[in-house]
Amino acid sequence: MMRFLLLPMFLFLAACSQDFRWHQRLMMTLDTPDGLIVASVVQRVDVTYFPKWMRLDGTSRLTDLTGESLAVDLGGRRVLLSILDDGLMTERMFKDLGRRPEVFAGIEDQVGQPPRPVPDELLPLFVAFKDIGDITTAVELRARDIPRVFGAGYGLREMTVEITEAPVTIGTVERILGPEFSSRLDVLRQQRVADRIAGKADPENRAFSEEIGRWTFISNFE
Repeated sequence: MMRFLLLPMFLFLAACSQDFRWHQRLMMTLDTPDGLIVASVVQRVDVTYFPKWMRLDGTSRLTDLTGESLAVDLGGRRVLLSILDDGLMTERMFKDLGRRPEVFAGIEDQVGQPPRPVPDELLPLFVAFKDIGDITTAVELRARDIPRVFGAGYGLREMTVEITEAPVTIGTVERILGPEFSSRLDVLRQQRVADRIAGKADPENRAFSEEIGRWTFISNFE
């Protein structure tokens, strides 16, 4: 009997929430000593919005991002990648479209509209690999730090977001990082954890271990 009661309740709750989805193209233009480099990626964002009476823990929406980081091969074994966020950057950028949930519906309707520049305060964090063959050369940084890490002449000129119908990008991160990157990163993470447990990790290693635990470059792909 309980099973038959739960099914209508589940269907009722599902009908009360609202689901939104859009594809977003992030495009990054970098200055380098050899000229401009332009990189882009298409991601998908899914949002489920709950009315006030359904917010048992105060959460108004669940946001999920599917896709890859913006990844740039700078040559000389140097790579720059954005760290995937929680999928809320676009909501914050398009807040002029209204309050929730109207802003989500408004974003869905932005297909065909010009790209919007990402303001400095909403730019993602990045990871720079000064030698992709050695993961320990990785550095977490903000856009303003790119010249300091890679040298004079390097810098982020602009990042934009465009709502699009283009398919989600697949394979760029693996192509740039190499197929064995994930396994090497997992081994390093496990070693850092083991060192911490054994009391061998110095403060610098502990900080690095905490950083790599936050780095996500691919999300929700099988």
